[in-house]
Amino acid sequence: MRIIILLIVLTLSACDLISSSSNITGSWKSEVDNGTMIFHQNGTFELLDKDGVSLFDIKSGVKATWETITEVTPNQLYVKIETKDGFEKIPLGIYKISKSKLIIREPKTFYNTIGGISLGVSRYEMAKDFSGVLSVYTRI
Repeated sequence: MRIIILLIVLTLSACDLISSSSNITGSWKSEVDNGTMIFHQNGTFELLDKDGVSLFDIKSGVKATWETITEVTPNQLYVKIETKDGFEKIPLGIYKISKSKLIIREPKTFYNTIGGISLGVSRYEMAKDFSGVLSVYTRI
């Protein structure tokens, strides 16, 4: 009996009827601006505008990779931008996948300022839940 149950679970998993909440690999199209995010299996990341043009120019030496942290709830999503001068790890926010939809809530960004003049980002604060403004992407 256990073998039959195991075979059913394996079959459903192979058919993607049982979805993983952290299976972010693939292409996701924005429901608002028609941009597309592509999370490749090898860890690279592409961000395409509505015309399909990549926002990261490989010729200029810019490389983008993605990382998820699934050990925390809600799961967190980061993009690491590498250039010849170094790298920066940028949080995209918390995320969940529900019914072929990728739902992201962006982090709150804090800036250093002097006299109203921005000196850049000082820190990010991840949201604790999905209340508020959400970005929704559909798997393509």
